[in-house]
Amino acid sequence: MRDKKRLVLNLVTQIGTFIIGLAINFVLTPYITNHIGKEIYGFVGLANTFTSYIVVLTVAFNGMLNRFVTVKLQQKDIRSASVYYSSVTVANIMGSILMIIPATIMVIYLQTIIQVPADRMSDIKMLWAFIFTAFIIGIATSTFNTAAFAKNRLDLAGLRNLEGNIIKVIVLVVAFTFFPANVWYVGLATLISGAFISGTNYIYRRKLIPEVAFGISYFDLKTIFEMVKVGIWNSVNKLTQVLVDGLDLLVTNLFFDPLSMSLMAFSKTVPINVQNLINLVSNTFTPQMTMAYAEGDIKKFIRETNYALKVTGLLCSVPILGFIVFGEDFFALWLRTLTNEEIITVQILSILTLLPTFFSVYLYPLYSVNMITCKLSIPVLVSLAIGILNVVGIYIILSYYNIGIVGIKIVSSVLLLIRVLVFTPMYAAHVLEAKWYVFYKALGRGAVASILVLIELIVINTVTTVNSWSKLILCAAIGGGLGYMINYLVILEKEERSKINRVLINRFRRK
Repeated sequence: MRDKKRLVLNLVTQIGTFIIGLAINFVLTPYITNHIGKEIYGFVGLANTFTSYIVVLTVAFNGMLNRFVTVKLQQKDIRSASVYYSSVTVANIMGSILMIIPATIMVIYLQTIIQVPADRMSDIKMLWAFIFTAFIIGIATSTFNTAAFAKNRLDLAGLRNLEGNIIKVIVLVVAFTFFPANVWYVGLATLISGAFISGTNYIYRRKLIPEVAFGISYFDLKTIFEMVKVGIWNSVNKLTQVLVDGLDLLVTNLFFDPLSMSLMAFSKTVPINVQNLINLVSNTFTPQMTMAYAEGDIKKFIRETNYALKVTGLLCSVPILGFIVFGEDFFALWLRTLTNEEIITVQILSILTLLPTFFSVYLYPLYSVNMITCKLSIPVLVSLAIGILNVVGIYIILSYYNIGIVGIKIVSSVLLLIRVLVFTPMYAAHVLEAKWYVFYKALGRGAVASILVLIELIVINTVTTVNSWSKLILCAAIGGGLGYMINYLVILEKEERSKINRVLINRFRRK
Protein backbone atom coordinates (compact mmCIF):
# COMPACT_ATOMS: atom_id res chain seq x y z
CA MET A 1 0.00 0.00 0.00
CA ARG A 2 2.85 2.35 0.81
CA ASP A 3 4.35 1.70 -2.64
CA LYS A 4 1.03 2.54 -4.28
CA LYS A 5 0.74 5.80 -2.32
CA ARG A 6 4.28 6.73 -3.32
CA LEU A 7 3.46 5.92 -6.93
CA VAL A 8 0.38 8.13 -6.86
CA LEU A 9 2.29 10.97 -5.19
CA ASN A 10 5.10 10.74 -7.74
CA LEU A 11 2.65 10.61 -10.63
CA VAL A 12 0.41 13.47 -9.46
CA THR A 13 3.33 15.72 -8.55
CA GLN A 14 5.20 15.14 -11.79
CA ILE A 15 2.12 15.58 -13.97
CA GLY A 16 1.21 18.77 -12.10
CA THR A 17 4.68 20.24 -12.47
CA PHE A 18 4.79 19.10 -16.09
CA ILE A 19 1.54 20.92 -16.91
CA ILE A 20 2.77 24.11 -15.25
CA GLY A 21 6.13 23.82 -16.99
CA LEU A 22 4.36 23.16 -20.29
CA ALA A 23 2.25 26.29 -19.87
CA ILE A 24 5.37 28.31 -19.13
CA ASN A 25 7.20 27.02 -22.21
CA PHE A 26 4.24 27.64 -24.51
CA VAL A 27 4.01 31.21 -23.30
CA LEU A 28 7.76 31.67 -23.68
CA THR A 29 8.03 30.38 -27.27
CA PRO A 30 5.90 33.09 -28.97
CA TYR A 31 7.28 35.63 -26.49
CA ILE A 32 10.85 34.83 -27.54
CA THR A 33 9.91 34.58 -31.22
CA ASN A 34 8.25 38.00 -31.19
CA HIS A 35 11.43 39.54 -29.76
CA ILE A 36 14.09 37.82 -31.88
CA GLY A 37 12.19 36.94 -35.09
CA LYS A 38 10.86 33.63 -36.43
CA GLU A 39 13.95 33.12 -38.63
CA ILE A 40 16.26 32.99 -35.58
CA TYR A 41 14.25 30.77 -33.23
CA GLY A 42 15.42 27.56 -34.89
CA PHE A 43 18.99 28.13 -33.71
CA VAL A 44 17.85 27.52 -30.12
CA GLY A 45 16.60 24.06 -31.01
CA LEU A 46 19.66 23.33 -33.17
CA ALA A 47 22.03 24.18 -30.30
CA ASN A 48 20.17 21.77 -28.00
CA THR A 49 20.24 19.16 -30.77
CA PHE A 50 24.03 19.38 -30.98
CA THR A 51 24.30 18.66 -27.24
CA SER A 52 22.32 15.47 -27.85
CA TYR A 53 25.07 14.36 -30.21
CA ILE A 54 27.55 14.57 -27.34
CA VAL A 55 25.26 12.56 -25.04
CA VAL A 56 25.94 9.57 -27.31
CA LEU A 57 29.42 9.41 -25.75
CA THR A 58 28.33 9.67 -22.09
CA VAL A 59 25.10 7.69 -21.92
CA ALA A 60 26.95 4.34 -21.97
CA PHE A 61 27.51 4.44 -18.21
CA ASN A 62 25.21 7.29 -17.10
CA GLY A 63 22.14 5.52 -18.49
CA MET A 64 22.72 2.50 -16.26
CA LEU A 65 23.74 4.23 -13.01
CA ASN A 66 20.21 4.52 -11.60
CA ARG A 67 19.61 0.86 -12.24
CA PHE A 68 22.83 -0.36 -10.59
CA VAL A 69 22.63 1.91 -7.54
CA THR A 70 18.95 1.10 -6.94
CA VAL A 71 19.55 -2.64 -7.16
CA LYS A 72 22.55 -2.47 -4.79
CA LEU A 73 20.61 -0.41 -2.25
CA GLN A 74 17.76 -2.92 -2.39
CA GLN A 75 20.32 -5.63 -1.72
CA LYS A 76 21.81 -3.60 1.19
CA ASP A 77 25.19 -3.55 -0.55
CA ILE A 78 26.16 0.03 0.33
CA ARG A 79 29.81 -0.27 -0.63
CA SER A 80 29.01 -1.45 -4.16
CA ALA A 81 26.49 1.38 -4.54
CA SER A 82 29.21 3.84 -3.48
CA VAL A 83 31.65 2.37 -5.98
CA TYR A 84 29.17 2.71 -8.85
CA TYR A 85 28.24 6.24 -7.83
CA SER A 86 31.81 7.48 -7.31
CA SER A 87 33.16 5.86 -10.46
CA VAL A 88 30.54 7.43 -12.72
CA THR A 89 30.86 10.82 -11.01
CA VAL A 90 34.62 10.91 -11.59
CA ALA A 91 34.17 9.77 -15.20
CA ASN A 92 31.58 12.52 -15.76
CA ILE A 93 33.82 15.24 -14.36
CA MET A 94 36.75 14.10 -16.50
CA GLY A 95 34.54 13.89 -19.58
CA SER A 96 33.12 17.37 -18.96
CA ILE A 97 36.63 18.85 -18.81
CA LEU A 98 37.51 17.17 -22.11
CA MET A 99 34.35 18.57 -23.74
CA ILE A 100 35.40 22.19 -23.17
CA ILE A 101 37.95 22.27 -26.02
CA PRO A 102 35.78 20.90 -28.88
CA ALA A 103 32.79 22.96 -27.69
CA THR A 104 34.90 26.13 -27.77
CA ILE A 105 36.23 25.37 -31.25
CA MET A 106 32.70 24.69 -32.52
CA VAL A 107 31.39 28.01 -31.22
CA ILE A 108 34.32 29.98 -32.71
CA TYR A 109 33.95 28.41 -36.16
CA LEU A 110 30.17 27.96 -36.11
CA GLN A 111 29.63 29.76 -39.43
CA THR A 112 31.75 27.13 -41.22
CA ILE A 113 29.56 24.29 -39.90
CA ILE A 114 26.02 25.62 -40.42
CA GLN A 115 24.23 28.51 -42.13
CA VAL A 116 24.26 31.52 -39.78
CA PRO A 117 22.87 34.98 -40.69
CA ALA A 118 25.84 37.35 -40.80
CA ASP A 119 23.99 40.13 -38.96
CA ARG A 120 23.24 37.82 -35.99
CA MET A 121 26.56 35.98 -35.87
CA SER A 122 27.76 37.14 -32.43
CA ASP A 123 24.31 36.77 -30.90
CA ILE A 124 23.93 33.15 -32.07
CA LYS A 125 27.49 32.24 -31.07
CA MET A 126 26.85 33.51 -27.53
CA LEU A 127 23.63 31.48 -27.44
CA TRP A 128 25.55 28.32 -28.29
CA ALA A 129 28.32 29.15 -25.80
CA PHE A 130 25.82 29.43 -22.93
CA ILE A 131 23.90 26.29 -23.93
CA PHE A 132 27.11 24.26 -24.24
CA THR A 133 28.28 25.54 -20.84
CA ALA A 134 24.96 24.55 -19.25
CA PHE A 135 25.22 21.13 -20.87
CA ILE A 136 28.78 20.54 -19.64
CA ILE A 137 27.81 21.48 -16.09
CA GLY A 138 24.80 19.19 -16.34
CA ILE A 139 26.96 16.24 -17.38
CA ALA A 140 29.44 16.87 -14.56
CA THR A 141 26.66 16.87 -11.95
CA SER A 142 24.23 14.38 -13.52
CA THR A 143 24.86 11.67 -10.90
CA PHE A 144 23.10 13.82 -8.31
CA ASN A 145 19.83 12.76 -10.02
CA THR A 146 20.30 9.19 -8.82
CA ALA A 147 19.02 9.89 -5.31
CA ALA A 148 15.43 10.69 -6.30
CA PHE A 149 15.26 7.58 -8.48
CA ALA A 150 16.86 5.21 -5.98
CA LYS A 151 14.51 6.31 -3.18
CA ASN A 152 11.47 6.54 -5.45
CA ARG A 153 11.10 10.28 -4.77
CA LEU A 154 10.42 11.44 -8.29
CA ASP A 155 8.02 14.02 -6.86
CA LEU A 156 11.07 15.99 -5.70
CA ALA A 157 12.54 15.85 -9.18
CA GLY A 158 9.30 17.24 -10.59
CA LEU A 159 9.23 20.16 -8.17
CA ARG A 160 12.89 20.87 -8.90
CA ASN A 161 12.18 21.12 -12.64
CA LEU A 162 9.23 23.43 -11.98
CA GLU A 163 11.40 25.77 -9.93
CA GLY A 164 14.03 25.70 -12.67
CA ASN A 165 11.41 26.71 -15.27
CA ILE A 166 10.23 29.59 -13.09
CA ILE A 167 13.81 30.85 -12.78
CA LYS A 168 14.19 30.65 -16.56
CA VAL A 169 11.04 32.74 -17.06
CA ILE A 170 12.23 35.41 -14.63
CA VAL A 171 15.61 35.71 -16.34
CA LEU A 172 14.08 35.96 -19.82
CA VAL A 173 11.40 38.50 -18.87
CA VAL A 174 13.95 40.73 -17.13
CA ALA A 175 16.42 40.45 -20.03
CA PHE A 176 13.92 41.16 -22.82
CA THR A 177 12.22 43.94 -20.83
CA PHE A 178 15.26 45.99 -19.85
CA PHE A 179 17.82 45.19 -22.57
CA PRO A 180 17.90 45.06 -26.39
CA ALA A 181 16.48 41.80 -27.79
CA ASN A 182 19.07 39.03 -28.23
CA VAL A 183 18.66 35.28 -28.60
CA TRP A 184 21.58 34.56 -26.25
CA TYR A 185 19.32 35.45 -23.32
CA VAL A 186 17.75 32.01 -23.84
CA GLY A 187 21.16 30.40 -23.35
CA LEU A 188 21.85 32.48 -20.24
CA ALA A 189 18.48 31.52 -18.74
CA THR A 190 19.20 27.85 -19.52
CA LEU A 191 22.57 28.08 -17.76
CA ILE A 192 21.19 29.74 -14.62
CA SER A 193 18.24 27.31 -14.43
CA GLY A 194 20.54 24.33 -14.95
CA ALA A 195 22.94 25.50 -12.23
CA PHE A 196 20.02 25.81 -9.80
CA ILE A 197 18.77 22.30 -10.64
CA SER A 198 22.24 20.83 -10.16
CA GLY A 199 22.53 22.53 -6.77
CA THR A 200 19.17 21.25 -5.53
CA ASN A 201 19.95 17.77 -6.85
CA TYR A 202 23.09 17.77 -4.74
CA ILE A 203 21.03 18.67 -1.64
CA TYR A 204 18.59 15.82 -2.39
CA ARG A 205 21.50 13.46 -2.88
CA ARG A 206 22.88 14.31 0.57
CA LYS A 207 19.49 13.94 2.26
CA LEU A 208 18.11 10.87 0.49
CA ILE A 209 21.13 8.59 0.13
CA PRO A 210 23.70 9.81 2.70
CA GLU A 211 24.88 6.23 3.10
CA VAL A 212 26.18 6.24 -0.48
CA ALA A 213 29.65 7.75 -0.20
CA PHE A 214 31.63 9.62 -2.84
CA GLY A 215 35.41 9.51 -2.94
CA ILE A 216 38.34 8.98 -5.27
CA SER A 217 39.17 5.85 -3.28
CA TYR A 218 35.89 4.32 -4.48
CA PHE A 219 36.74 4.91 -8.13
CA ASP A 220 37.10 1.61 -9.93
CA LEU A 221 38.00 1.43 -13.61
CA LYS A 222 36.66 -2.12 -13.78
CA THR A 223 33.27 -0.84 -12.63
CA ILE A 224 33.26 1.71 -15.46
CA PHE A 225 34.09 -1.02 -17.96
CA GLU A 226 31.34 -3.20 -16.48
CA MET A 227 28.77 -0.44 -16.92
CA VAL A 228 30.03 0.47 -20.38
CA LYS A 229 29.81 -3.19 -21.39
CA VAL A 230 26.11 -3.14 -20.59
CA GLY A 231 25.47 0.53 -21.26
CA ILE A 232 27.22 0.68 -24.63
CA TRP A 233 23.88 -0.35 -26.04
CA ASN A 234 22.43 2.83 -24.54
CA SER A 235 25.00 4.79 -26.54
CA VAL A 236 24.08 2.94 -29.70
CA ASN A 237 20.41 3.56 -28.91
CA LYS A 238 21.12 7.26 -28.43
CA LEU A 239 22.96 7.29 -31.74
CA THR A 240 19.85 5.75 -33.27
CA GLN A 241 17.72 8.56 -31.84
CA VAL A 242 20.10 11.05 -33.41
CA LEU A 243 19.85 9.29 -36.79
CA VAL A 244 16.05 9.08 -36.59
CA ASP A 245 15.04 12.37 -34.97
CA GLY A 246 18.18 14.38 -34.23
CA LEU A 247 19.27 15.36 -37.71
CA ASP A 248 16.12 17.09 -38.95
CA LEU A 249 17.07 20.61 -37.83
CA LEU A 250 20.64 20.24 -39.09
CA VAL A 251 19.52 18.82 -42.46
CA THR A 252 16.93 21.58 -42.81
CA ASN A 253 19.57 24.22 -42.08
CA LEU A 254 22.03 22.76 -44.61
CA PHE A 255 19.56 21.91 -47.42
CA PHE A 256 17.06 24.74 -47.02
CA ASP A 257 17.31 27.95 -44.96
CA PRO A 258 17.04 29.31 -41.36
CA LEU A 259 13.30 30.04 -41.73
CA SER A 260 12.58 26.44 -42.77
CA MET A 261 14.65 25.31 -39.79
CA SER A 262 12.52 27.45 -37.50
CA LEU A 263 9.34 25.87 -38.94
CA MET A 264 10.82 22.45 -38.23
CA ALA A 265 11.69 23.59 -34.68
CA PHE A 266 8.14 24.88 -34.11
CA SER A 267 6.73 21.56 -35.35
CA LYS A 268 8.84 19.63 -32.82
CA THR A 269 7.65 21.66 -29.82
CA VAL A 270 4.38 19.80 -29.21
CA PRO A 271 5.76 16.32 -30.01
CA ILE A 272 8.73 16.91 -27.69
CA ASN A 273 6.44 17.94 -24.85
CA VAL A 274 4.14 14.98 -25.52
CA GLN A 275 7.19 12.72 -25.45
CA ASN A 276 8.27 14.33 -22.17
CA LEU A 277 4.83 13.63 -20.72
CA ILE A 278 5.03 9.99 -21.81
CA ASN A 279 8.53 9.70 -20.36
CA LEU A 280 7.35 11.29 -17.12
CA VAL A 281 4.38 8.98 -16.67
CA SER A 282 6.23 5.87 -17.84
CA ASN A 283 9.35 6.56 -15.76
CA THR A 284 7.19 6.96 -12.67
CA PHE A 285 6.74 3.19 -12.74
CA THR A 286 10.39 2.36 -13.45
CA PRO A 287 11.62 2.42 -9.82
CA GLN A 288 8.94 -0.07 -8.74
CA MET A 289 9.55 -2.22 -11.81
CA THR A 290 13.28 -2.19 -11.02
CA MET A 291 12.64 -3.15 -7.39
CA ALA A 292 10.31 -5.99 -8.44
CA TYR A 293 12.97 -7.32 -10.79
CA ALA A 294 15.65 -7.00 -8.10
CA GLU A 295 13.45 -9.17 -5.85
CA GLY A 296 13.44 -11.86 -8.55
CA ASP A 297 9.63 -11.89 -8.78
CA ILE A 298 9.03 -12.03 -12.56
CA LYS A 299 5.25 -12.41 -12.23
CA LYS A 300 5.11 -9.27 -10.12
CA PHE A 301 7.37 -7.56 -12.63
CA ILE A 302 5.00 -8.40 -15.50
CA ARG A 303 2.00 -7.17 -13.46
CA GLU A 304 3.78 -3.87 -12.74
CA THR A 305 4.67 -3.54 -16.43
CA ASN A 306 1.11 -4.19 -17.64
CA TYR A 307 -0.25 -1.69 -15.15
CA ALA A 308 2.30 0.86 -16.38
CA LEU A 309 1.21 0.27 -20.00
CA LYS A 310 -2.44 0.92 -19.22
CA VAL A 311 -1.93 4.02 -17.09
CA THR A 312 0.55 5.55 -19.54
CA GLY A 313 -1.82 5.00 -22.45
CA LEU A 314 -4.85 6.22 -20.51
CA LEU A 315 -3.21 9.50 -19.49
CA CYS A 316 -1.15 10.33 -22.58
CA SER A 317 -3.23 9.29 -25.60
CA VAL A 318 -5.89 11.99 -25.24
CA PRO A 319 -3.49 14.97 -25.63
CA ILE A 320 -2.04 13.40 -28.80
CA LEU A 321 -5.47 12.87 -30.36
CA GLY A 322 -6.57 16.34 -29.33
CA PHE A 323 -3.57 17.90 -31.00
CA ILE A 324 -4.08 15.92 -34.20
CA VAL A 325 -7.64 17.25 -34.48
CA PHE A 326 -7.13 20.81 -33.18
CA GLY A 327 -3.46 21.33 -34.03
CA GLU A 328 -3.95 23.77 -36.88
CA ASP A 329 -6.23 25.95 -34.74
CA PHE A 330 -3.66 25.84 -31.96
CA PHE A 331 -0.76 26.94 -34.17
CA ALA A 332 -2.85 29.74 -35.71
CA LEU A 333 -3.47 31.17 -32.22
CA TRP A 334 -0.04 30.38 -30.80
CA LEU A 335 2.29 31.54 -33.60
CA ARG A 336 0.59 34.62 -35.00
CA THR A 337 3.72 35.71 -36.89
CA LEU A 338 3.44 32.70 -39.24
CA THR A 339 1.50 32.75 -42.50
CA ASN A 340 -1.34 30.28 -43.19
CA GLU A 341 0.94 28.25 -45.46
CA GLU A 342 3.63 28.09 -42.78
CA ILE A 343 1.07 27.00 -40.17
CA ILE A 344 -0.13 24.14 -42.40
CA THR A 345 3.49 23.04 -42.93
CA VAL A 346 4.14 23.06 -39.20
CA GLN A 347 0.99 21.04 -38.51
CA ILE A 348 1.85 18.40 -41.14
CA LEU A 349 5.35 18.03 -39.72
CA SER A 350 3.97 17.74 -36.19
CA ILE A 351 1.47 15.01 -37.12
CA LEU A 352 4.16 13.01 -38.95
CA THR A 353 6.34 13.25 -35.84
CA LEU A 354 3.51 12.22 -33.52
CA LEU A 355 2.23 9.19 -35.47
CA PRO A 356 4.74 6.67 -34.06
CA THR A 357 4.35 8.23 -30.61
CA PHE A 358 0.60 7.76 -30.77
CA PHE A 359 0.98 3.98 -31.01
CA SER A 360 3.99 3.70 -28.69
CA VAL A 361 2.08 5.47 -25.91
CA TYR A 362 0.47 2.11 -25.05
CA LEU A 363 3.81 0.30 -25.11
CA TYR A 364 6.37 2.84 -23.94
CA PRO A 365 7.13 1.27 -20.51
CA LEU A 366 8.37 -1.79 -22.40
CA TYR A 367 11.53 0.13 -23.29
CA SER A 368 12.38 0.10 -19.58
CA VAL A 369 12.12 -3.69 -19.58
CA ASN A 370 15.17 -3.94 -21.82
CA MET A 371 17.19 -1.66 -19.55
CA ILE A 372 16.11 -3.31 -16.29
CA THR A 373 16.83 -6.82 -17.58
CA CYS A 374 20.03 -5.64 -19.32
CA LYS A 375 18.75 -7.15 -22.58
CA LEU A 376 19.68 -4.22 -24.78
CA SER A 377 21.70 -5.56 -27.69
CA ILE A 378 18.99 -6.81 -30.06
CA PRO A 379 16.52 -3.89 -29.66
CA VAL A 380 19.35 -1.40 -30.06
CA LEU A 381 20.64 -3.10 -33.21
CA VAL A 382 17.12 -3.07 -34.65
CA SER A 383 16.83 0.62 -33.82
CA LEU A 384 20.25 1.31 -35.34
CA ALA A 385 19.16 -0.36 -38.57
CA ILE A 386 16.09 1.89 -38.58
CA GLY A 387 18.31 4.93 -38.03
CA ILE A 388 20.58 4.03 -40.94
CA LEU A 389 17.60 3.36 -43.21
CA ASN A 390 16.16 6.73 -42.18
CA VAL A 391 19.32 8.61 -43.21
CA VAL A 392 19.40 6.79 -46.55
CA GLY A 393 15.69 7.47 -47.08
CA ILE A 394 16.05 11.19 -46.33
CA TYR A 395 18.93 11.44 -48.80
CA ILE A 396 16.89 9.75 -51.54
CA ILE A 397 13.80 11.90 -50.92
CA LEU A 398 15.71 15.19 -50.86
CA SER A 399 17.75 14.22 -53.91
CA TYR A 400 15.01 12.89 -56.18
CA TYR A 401 11.70 14.31 -54.94
CA ASN A 402 10.69 17.93 -54.63
CA ILE A 403 8.38 17.76 -51.59
CA GLY A 404 10.21 20.22 -49.32
CA ILE A 405 11.00 19.78 -45.65
CA VAL A 406 8.00 17.46 -45.15
CA GLY A 407 10.04 14.74 -46.85
CA ILE A 408 12.49 14.72 -43.93
CA LYS A 409 9.81 13.32 -41.60
CA ILE A 410 8.05 10.80 -43.84
CA VAL A 411 10.63 8.01 -43.75
CA SER A 412 11.21 8.10 -39.98
CA SER A 413 7.46 7.95 -39.26
CA VAL A 414 6.98 4.80 -41.34
CA LEU A 415 10.05 3.03 -39.95
CA LEU A 416 9.23 3.86 -36.32
CA LEU A 417 5.67 2.64 -36.76
CA ILE A 418 6.95 -0.76 -37.87
CA ARG A 419 9.25 -1.02 -34.84
CA VAL A 420 6.55 0.02 -32.37
CA LEU A 421 3.81 -2.27 -33.66
CA VAL A 422 5.84 -5.38 -34.43
CA PHE A 423 9.17 -5.62 -32.66
CA THR A 424 8.81 -3.83 -29.30
CA PRO A 425 5.96 -5.83 -27.70
CA MET A 426 7.16 -9.18 -29.02
CA TYR A 427 10.74 -8.77 -27.87
CA ALA A 428 9.73 -7.64 -24.36
CA ALA A 429 7.58 -10.76 -24.06
CA HIS A 430 10.47 -12.88 -25.29
CA VAL A 431 12.87 -11.41 -22.72
CA LEU A 432 10.44 -12.24 -19.90
CA GLU A 433 9.69 -15.68 -21.36
CA ALA A 434 6.00 -14.80 -21.64
CA LYS A 435 3.46 -15.35 -24.42
CA TRP A 436 4.26 -13.23 -27.48
CA TYR A 437 0.89 -11.48 -27.29
CA VAL A 438 0.97 -10.66 -23.55
CA PHE A 439 1.48 -6.94 -24.13
CA TYR A 440 -0.78 -6.57 -27.17
CA LYS A 441 -3.88 -6.61 -24.98
CA ALA A 442 -3.15 -3.09 -23.72
CA LEU A 443 -2.50 -1.94 -27.31
CA GLY A 444 -5.76 -3.48 -28.51
CA ARG A 445 -7.85 -1.84 -25.80
CA GLY A 446 -6.00 1.42 -26.46
CA ALA A 447 -6.75 1.25 -30.19
CA VAL A 448 -10.49 0.81 -29.57
CA ALA A 449 -10.52 3.67 -27.06
CA SER A 450 -8.54 5.93 -29.39
CA ILE A 451 -10.96 5.41 -32.28
CA LEU A 452 -13.87 6.41 -30.05
CA VAL A 453 -12.00 9.43 -28.66
CA LEU A 454 -10.97 10.52 -32.16
CA ILE A 455 -14.60 10.38 -33.34
CA GLU A 456 -15.87 12.52 -30.46
CA LEU A 457 -13.07 15.07 -30.97
CA ILE A 458 -13.80 15.33 -34.71
CA VAL A 459 -17.50 15.89 -33.92
CA ILE A 460 -16.63 18.71 -31.52
CA ASN A 461 -14.26 20.29 -34.05
CA THR A 462 -16.89 20.04 -36.80
CA VAL A 463 -19.63 21.83 -34.86
CA THR A 464 -17.30 24.48 -33.39
CA THR A 465 -15.38 27.36 -34.99
CA VAL A 466 -12.19 27.81 -32.99
CA ASN A 467 -11.02 31.41 -33.39
CA SER A 468 -9.96 32.30 -29.85
CA TRP A 469 -8.08 30.81 -26.94
CA SER A 470 -11.27 30.62 -24.86
CA LYS A 471 -12.99 28.45 -27.48
CA LEU A 472 -9.93 26.23 -27.87
CA ILE A 473 -9.67 25.77 -24.10
CA LEU A 474 -13.40 24.99 -23.90
CA CYS A 475 -13.10 22.40 -26.69
CA ALA A 476 -10.06 20.91 -24.97
CA ALA A 477 -11.89 20.71 -21.65
CA ILE A 478 -15.00 19.06 -23.10
CA GLY A 479 -13.17 16.83 -25.57
CA GLY A 480 -10.47 15.91 -23.06
CA GLY A 481 -12.99 15.16 -20.31
CA LEU A 482 -15.03 12.89 -22.57
CA GLY A 483 -11.83 11.33 -23.89
CA TYR A 484 -10.59 10.40 -20.44
CA MET A 485 -13.99 8.95 -19.56
CA ILE A 486 -13.85 6.75 -22.66
CA ASN A 487 -10.29 5.67 -21.85
CA TYR A 488 -11.25 4.90 -18.26
CA LEU A 489 -14.11 2.65 -19.37
CA VAL A 490 -12.38 0.94 -22.28
CA ILE A 491 -8.70 0.62 -21.31
CA LEU A 492 -9.12 -0.46 -17.71
CA GLU A 493 -10.74 -3.76 -16.83
CA LYS A 494 -13.69 -3.96 -14.45
CA GLU A 495 -11.58 -5.07 -11.49
CA GLU A 496 -9.07 -2.27 -12.05
CA ARG A 497 -11.84 0.33 -12.23
CA SER A 498 -13.33 -1.01 -9.00
CA LYS A 499 -10.00 -0.69 -7.20
CA ILE A 500 -9.59 2.90 -8.37
CA ASN A 501 -13.16 3.73 -7.34
CA ARG A 502 -12.56 2.35 -3.84
CA VAL A 503 -9.36 4.37 -3.47
CA LEU A 504 -11.12 7.58 -4.55
CA ILE A 505 -14.14 6.97 -2.31
CA ASN A 506 -11.89 6.33 0.70
CA ARG A 507 -9.89 9.46 -0.09
CA PHE A 508 -13.00 11.67 -0.19
CA ARG A 509 -14.40 10.11 2.98
CA ARG A 510 -11.21 11.06 4.87
CA LYS A 511 -11.65 14.65 3.75
